[in-house]
Amino acid sequence: MNWLKDEKWRRFCALHKIIFNGELGFCTGGNGNIFRSSDNGTTWILPATLSSNYAYDIKFNTENGYCIVDNQTVYKTTNNGVIWAQTLSHQYGSFVLNPLTANSCLVFGAGVYSGGDFGTWDGKVTQTINGGIDWPETELADIVPIYHTSFYSATDGYALAGNKLLKVTVK
Repeated sequence: MNWLKDEKWRRFCALHKIIFNGELGFCTGGNGNIFRSSDNGTTWILPATLSSNYAYDIKFNTENGYCIVDNQTVYKTTNNGVIWAQTLSHQYGSFVLNPLTANSCLVFGAGVYSGGDFGTWDGKVTQTINGGIDWPETELADIVPIYHTSFYSATDGYALAGNKLLKVTVK
């Protein structure tokens, strides 16, 4: 069955993001579904359903990929999305990720909440440099949560925090 072309299925799983890694395509959606195409999007299969309500951001660096589910858990694949394994889970919001090399990935989002009825969230970045084994976290005081990023190299890119454009350099 071509899942993405079936109208009833598309409404059921609430598709969110689509990316291509060469001719391989990936589409995330509700119920933790990650659809995969191996023919430039002509046909789609459902090889993976992660334990979550919603699969959100997904990105690849060669055959290594990462996916954020429920804005708090990160899964990793080392075989182009055939098998996924949980690599990070925390209580704060994770919104966007950037795999930079085979072993390095950044996850941006929301950090500590100031508390109270009218509190604010700080931004946060979490990074692995050993393929997802460890994820040290850095709170970004006085910077709002980060929802959008783009990297043009393994060390340089930009992030949007509210209406601020931030230059990011990974050391």
